[in-house]
Amino acid sequence: MNKLFAYVSLFVCLIVVSCSRSRVGVEPGVSLELAGERKAAVADVRYDLAFKIDSALAVNPEGRIEIRFDYTGDDNPLVLDFEGDSLGSVNVNGKDIANPEWREGHIIVEPEYLRDGENVFVADFTSAARALNRNPGYMYTLFVPNRAHSVFPCFDQPDMKASYCLELTVPYKWKAVSNSRVQSSVTDEKAGTNTIKFEPTEPLSSYLFAFAAGEFDYREHTNGDRTIGAYFRETDRDRLEQLDEIFSQVESSLSQLEEYTGIKYPFAKYDLVILPGFQFGGMEHTGATFYNDNTVFVGKNATASQLLSRAKLIAHETAHMWFGDFVTMEWFNDVWTKEVFANYFAAMLTRKLLPQYDHDLEWLRVYMAAALDQDRSQGSTPIRQQLDNLRNAGLIYNNIIYNKSPLMMGKLAELVGDENFKKGIRKYLSDHAYGNATWDDLVEALSEFTEADVEGFSRAWVYEKGMPGIDVTLRDGQLNVTQNDPYGRGIVWPQTFNILMSDGVDNKEIEVSFDGRESTVTVSVENITDSALIIPVADGRAYGLVTTSRDNLKRIMEDWMLEDGVVASLRSVGRLATLMMLNENYLAGNIETASWLEFLLNSIAGTSDTQMLSALSRYAGPALLDLGAEDAAVFEDKLKAIAETHPEKQARTLALKMLISYARSPKSSGWLYELWSGGESPVLSKDDFTDMSIQLALLRPSEADCILAVQRERISGADRLRKFDFVSRAAVSDTVALDSLFESLRIPQNRLVEPWTLQVISLLNHPTRHERSVKYIRPALEMLPDIQATGDIFFPANWSTALLGSYRSPEAAAEVTAFFKENQDMTPLLLNKVRQAAARLSRP
Repeated sequence: MNKLFAYVSLFVCLIVVSCSRSRVGVEPGVSLELAGERKAAVADVRYDLAFKIDSALAVNPEGRIEIRFDYTGDDNPLVLDFEGDSLGSVNVNGKDIANPEWREGHIIVEPEYLRDGENVFVADFTSAARALNRNPGYMYTLFVPNRAHSVFPCFDQPDMKASYCLELTVPYKWKAVSNSRVQSSVTDEKAGTNTIKFEPTEPLSSYLFAFAAGEFDYREHTNGDRTIGAYFRETDRDRLEQLDEIFSQVESSLSQLEEYTGIKYPFAKYDLVILPGFQFGGMEHTGATFYNDNTVFVGKNATASQLLSRAKLIAHETAHMWFGDFVTMEWFNDVWTKEVFANYFAAMLTRKLLPQYDHDLEWLRVYMAAALDQDRSQGSTPIRQQLDNLRNAGLIYNNIIYNKSPLMMGKLAELVGDENFKKGIRKYLSDHAYGNATWDDLVEALSEFTEADVEGFSRAWVYEKGMPGIDVTLRDGQLNVTQNDPYGRGIVWPQTFNILMSDGVDNKEIEVSFDGRESTVTVSVENITDSALIIPVADGRAYGLVTTSRDNLKRIMEDWMLEDGVVASLRSVGRLATLMMLNENYLAGNIETASWLEFLLNSIAGTSDTQMLSALSRYAGPALLDLGAEDAAVFEDKLKAIAETHPEKQARTLALKMLISYARSPKSSGWLYELWSGGESPVLSKDDFTDMSIQLALLRPSEADCILAVQRERISGADRLRKFDFVSRAAVSDTVALDSLFESLRIPQNRLVEPWTLQVISLLNHPTRHERSVKYIRPALEMLPDIQATGDIFFPANWSTALLGSYRSPEAAAEVTAFFKENQDMTPLLLNKVRQAAARLSRP
């Protein structure tokens, strides 16, 4: 009996222990439920981290972490996030945990190891490679949106801000940079290492913690009490001469933001880290902003668009120091709140950085164009999206949150008034300093300074997807403007804009205002006949698919060409808005392709405004692919003529770049080959010649090996050679090798440098290869879940666009349709990326 009783007791104990260890339901990623529970139970988090980084790419860092935190968990287990390679010893409050529970990317600490008040968690571990971005001679971390836990145990959610103390042991010749200043550096010549300890950081969300290490050069700029440092690997002298301008733009952005917000720069230092192959344009790590080298360094013959893009990027990342870093969203469904501010203020700051340009025009050229691109597609989303788990947070990022949201913010500022808007922003920042906030917190702050219906405005613009159709007619002296909701929900978007009418004698400009209630606005118009030319977007404020009769569209295009026409009388922002309206009507099937291309290329030939040239070129290139190669050849000849004879240098550059990217005819190929063989051009950069060589290898497959070999000899710099060797594999003529290259991209390790990988997938699906490359479409789309799981936030969307962007054929559309039919259970946010990328396939 006693022995039986002992067995039964042991069995019951095992059940109790088993139940205790499994009562915490965890899933991969960080669920909204888990995040809420942790936020309520854990406070005052401080990380002390040490890593040993080897120069060998295959050796992942070993690390040790001490996490101090206050805990009030009511006898509940504690869940930390960790998805590294291995977990070693774990100690909590001085007690070793012999067999720590580690599953589904989480470490679960039982209540018996915890106590009320301060707790100390200590662990040894080996990091996983996915967020470490290992390259020959350098590495860098990238944790957005929640990849920090692949490198070290942590609470990987944005509303659990913490202070970080970091120690890095790196190879002897390497430098290291992180969010805070270096506290000490000790060299061990015998071991061939350098151990660098950094000061504690200000409170940071885990996705903002970062470090980089490698063979970097360093330069700094000091003005008064402010020093800005730059770490870089660039060796080209022309590029390095741009550092002074980069420093100047950072400094000006910081000063302007300090003045507007009333808050001094809220972090200890500001460094730039300029990285070859960096996945994004930039990333706003406090104290160590990371930049892509090809974005922040522009070519010798940079266009206005490139110079403006760099300035806006610098202003954008600098604005994040206040909006996103100083005040951070509580949950990634509000990630757009940091991006809307960054782009809204980037546009504001760039006015001072580059005053020689038309920034009202730039506002439309950048934000409106990109927002319309996505909002017109079946993959449109609301600005504020739903998110149940941070593992899907990367899929929230799109052109809606980056480009539609600043348009919305501009309309909101117009609604409440600039001064009231500024007061609301200052209150929002001061109320949530070094903390977290939601969109509702901003609405509340703004509402204190205005009687405008901010909540009603927000319901239409922020919480609903899509854009209105806006139909404009003039009949019997009545101007009728009607909004329609393409999804049948009855939404009316509050907005105000001007419409210009001209009957050849009189011009009349009317302001039309929708308050969000009535879908039709009717205005009596005197002294204007019904046959008047209507310019529905005269001031550039209207947002949506604005339509008039096809006859009116044709007359607008004819008038555009007249030096004394109605369009010519508009401000530049009105002319660009008119161009964008015409493009929307072209994509809606209301303008024929040949007529559209004729209009665009004639406009380029007759325009000297560099910003307008960029906008026209943006529409002309993709339209060339809407025609077959034979029909497009006529327009390629027109581009060649522009490239040779246009009086504006940037027009010649843009025309040449379009030919390099879109030419398919033997005649264009021959002309480009002669240009490339000469090795230089007054309007192109060295990188342009590299791009040309790869395109020529595709257009002249029998000469591909020779072309690529010659170009490789022209390239200097180890990082540039590494990129060329990676990308040029997709330009060879060997179809077996191309199929093998495509198959190799199934392995995450082979697509670590995402910008280069995207160039490869685009080249594999080049228009000259569509007959055979269409077979790649479905398998490449089926790789998207793995692309999401192993890549960074923009990779799924960019992969889809690189894959599908040049296709126009029924065969390609059929492959996409089959993919949707076979993958209905794929994450909806991921399927949306395909819908966005495939929009051109379904053009009427």
